[in-house]
Order: sequence, then C-alpha cells, then structure tokens
Amino acid sequence: MDSNQKFCTICSKRHISKPSKEWCTECNQAFCTECKECHSLMSISENHMTIPIDRYDELRTSILSIDNICENHREKYELYCQTHDKLLCLTCIEEHSECKDIKSINKIAKNIKTSESFNEVRMSLEDIDTNIDKMISEIKSNQNSAKDCRGIIIQQIFEIRDKLNKHLDTLELRLKEELYTLVTKAENDMQRTLKYLEKKKLLNITKQKQMEDITKYAADLQTFLGLRHLSSDVQTEEAIIQSLLENGSLDKVEISFELDENITSFSNSINKLGSVQLRKYPCSIRLESQKGKQAQNIEKRNSLEDIVVKFVHSINTAADSITGCDFLPDGSIVMCNYPRLGDDFICVFDSNGSLLKTISVKPNYAFSVVALDKQIVAVSSPQSERSSIMSINIRYKEMSLIETKCNCYSVTFTDGKFQSISPAHGIITIDAKNGKTLSTIQKDLPYNASLTSFEYKLYFCDPSKNTISSCDMEGNNIWSFKDDTVIKKPSGIAVDGMGNVYVTNEDLNNVIVISSDGNQRKQLLSESDGLDKPRAIQYDRNRNRLLVANTTGKAFLFDILR
Repeated sequence: MDSNQKFCTICSKRHISKPSKEWCTECNQAFCTECKECHSLMSISENHMTIPIDRYDELRTSILSIDNICENHREKYELYCQTHDKLLCLTCIEEHSECKDIKSINKIAKNIKTSESFNEVRMSLEDIDTNIDKMISEIKSNQNSAKDCRGIIIQQIFEIRDKLNKHLDTLELRLKEELYTLVTKAENDMQRTLKYLEKKKLLNITKQKQMEDITKYAADLQTFLGLRHLSSDVQTEEAIIQSLLENGSLDKVEISFELDENITSFSNSINKLGSVQLRKYPCSIRLESQKGKQAQNIEKRNSLEDIVVKFVHSINTAADSITGCDFLPDGSIVMCNYPRLGDDFICVFDSNGSLLKTISVKPNYAFSVVALDKQIVAVSSPQSERSSIMSINIRYKEMSLIETKCNCYSVTFTDGKFQSISPAHGIITIDAKNGKTLSTIQKDLPYNASLTSFEYKLYFCDPSKNTISSCDMEGNNIWSFKDDTVIKKPSGIAVDGMGNVYVTNEDLNNVIVISSDGNQRKQLLSESDGLDKPRAIQYDRNRNRLLVANTTGKAFLFDILR
C-alpha cells in the first residue's frame, strides 16, 4: 500500500497523520473515521461508495484500476455520448456539440447493477468460465483417449507379430520335418546299396581266390570246367553292376532348398506391418450461452400456421427399404437401405438429388445414419452376433467399426456421444470412441422407433403406441403427444431450429409438425405430395429444408418458409 493510502488524505493536507480507515473509489481519497463521517454527510458525496482500507490492495487490479479521469484533459468524466459510445469530460463536450444523445453518467449509471447489460456481461463471464472448463475437460479426455489408443495399437501390433511368429514357427517345423524325411530316405537308400555292394565285394573276393587256386593247382580239365562256371558268374555280376549305374542307385544325392514364391513376394513387397493414422472428429462441445438461452426463452415462437411448404425436387433413391437419412454440411444427402433380403448399403446424393455413389456395408447392416462432418457418417448395424456403429468415410469409402454391447437401431449424435434406441434396454448413450454404454434411459420402445436430438433434448416416436415424446438427456419427460386421427404408425422424426417436431406416418401417408411445447399440430404433407409409406425424415437447420423419403422409390425435398 502506498504511503498516501496509509493516512487520511484530508488530515494529511492539514499536516495531521491519522491512519486511514476507508477509501472512496469516486473521490480517489483515503479517510479516517471522522473524515469518513463528514464525507458521507456532504450532499455531493453522500452516495459515494467506500471500501475498507485493508481491501485497497486486493481491489487495486479490479475496481481501483478503473480510471474516471479523461486522458486528454485530465478532468473527471461527467457525460456519455451514446452516438459515439464515448465518455466525456466537461471539456470534451465541445467536440460533441452536435451530438443529441449526450447524457449524464450518473443518470446512466444509476441502478446499473440491476440492468440487463450488467447481467449479460456477468452471465457471459460465467459462460466463458464454463466453456473453458468444458474444453479443458475435453482435451484431457482426448489425452486419455490417445494414450488408450496407443496401448490398444501396441497390443494389436504384438498380437500380429505373435501370430506371424507362431505361423512361421509352424512352417519352419513342417519344413524341417520334410527335410528330415528326405535325408533319412536318401541315407537309407544309400545304406542299402552300400551293404549290397559290400556283399558283392566279399563274394567277388571268394571267386578271385578260387581263380588263384585254379591257376596254381587245377588240372587242365578242372581249369576248363571251373573257368566256365566263373565266366558265367562274372557276366552275371557285371550285369548287376551295370544295372546299379542305370537304375540310379549310384546317382549323386543333393538336397536343395527353394523358398516359396509367396514368402519371397511377401518379403519384397511388404515393407511394414501396417500403418497408424491420426483421425480427427469434429469437437461436439456445445458452448454455454445463458444470454442466448434467455433470448430463446423470451423469443416468440412462430405459429405453426405460419409454416409454408415449398416443393424443391424429388429424388429417385433406387432403394427398396430406406430407413434413415441425413444432410451433410454442404447440403448433400446420405440415405441408408435396410432390406429384408439383399445387400445393405448407403447412397449419397448431391443437393440437386443426383446420385454420387453407393457404398455397400456387407456383411454389416445399415439401419440409421447420422452425419458427423463433411465426409464422415455413422451408420448403425444391429446384429445379434456383432452389433456395431460403423464410421464410414464417404469420400474414400473407408469403414471402421465401433462394436457395441447392445443392438443399436435409430441413432443420433450429441457432444461426442451416440444416443440410440435399443429395444431390450431403451435409449442408450454410447461413447463414440470405444462403443461403451455410458448410460441407459429405460423406455419400452420397439426396434422401428425413431430418435433424434436438439438442444440437449431427445425426441422419439413409438409406432406401436402412436405417440411422439420429448425428454431431457436424463430421461425426464418434457411432453408427449398422441392423437390417433393424425398419428398412426409414426416412423421417422426430425426437429427444426425452433424445436418444432416433424413426423412421418406410414399408415396415413402424411407428415405432421408438432409445436415445440407439444401442444399444437398441423399436417404439412400428404399423398397428394407423393408420399407413399413415408419413413425416413430429416431437417436441414442451416437451409430450412425438409427431406422426406418413402420406404421404396422416391424421396422429396421441401423448403420450409415462414
């Protein structure tokens, strides 16, 4: 604290040092107890606010840093020019002589703390704090997710390497066994031939001895007779020896190794086990805005009678069971086909209804679709063996599966989480990163019930009960609508930017709109507009455009005017 705040300003001017007790933020002076009393009794300062002097340092950077002195003329601000949004001292007013919206600051500032602008700034500061906390929480969640992904991928790499090692070990063992078999056979064949030759050699030595004995001791007659016998044996042995050469018994044995061409191709062409990719999904944090919520609460909702439908064009879907659809950010359209027989697929159309591409999801199913960004869509695939939500890159036709424990049918997306209808459970919330079920809202809904979301509310139709309902994210009921004259087998649901709910009715071949409070309803479309068993429906809030798709054949685009 500066020395001039330690002592009373008034007493100091009288050369008296008295400890200060209060500080006036408007006079910019410190007062002792007595001077503070005089200050509060003077008509010019009786309404001035003072603060305890021990809070001076604490408030120095906030309240006390707000200067009430004109920078140009060093005079106190007295007036405010609304035309130029500028504070004025009494000298400044000369420059604003033609301005007609000049008012006294004291008059404008009166009751400022209860004004709407003060409340808006306060709420905005609270919103900023809340939004920063949300972002910090999201980043920390992303950090944990990245670490989890790293661990999962390392485990996958290990499993792949282990599988390859085991397979190579099996191939190596099998090849060694083949080698052992060949070497053993070759050795056995050579050993047999060797034993046979050694036997013949011993026999030949005997005959050589006989020849030597004949030469030394036999008479001519004996020699003649013995020679005939030996000559016959020699011919036989020579023939045997010749046959050994001819039958390959003496062929040189060499065992060679030739690497399978698939292994060679694998080692030459495969330079890596796989690849890792960094994929980013759009952040789905919804920024808090108390001011915006208040504005919405006081905003007068347009009457349903003001809604006008204008036909844009039809789309030939060339599908036999359209069960879901959505708009992409650029206005193009994606639909999913969920037939009883045949291949499930999604098809993408441009904003003019021209088919861009068809993507098969076989062997998976395609029941419901929701766009995540300009090229990634999520498609529910309810299967008893392997239920999942597919993430499909429609540009490159790449697909990845997020396996779920529960069957997922109609699906919507809010704040990085999927909400989906699961007949055995109700409405489940699923982590979009790993497929884990985060929460469950107990609702008795059939598989063909439809679900959508808007402003942290869920909207769903139940074709078995002919009801349309709205609840919050915890499952607390907001409203429910039932009227058998206009609602019969509701199959698709969408919500516009004002919270009005659009519903297709298969059995009545119409589309009705229900007000955001669930109290009003109006039929928008009927058979005369081409509806024949309409099912899928979606609302483009950016363009105020409604998409309605018949189960088979055609879909229709309408502009919603007010």
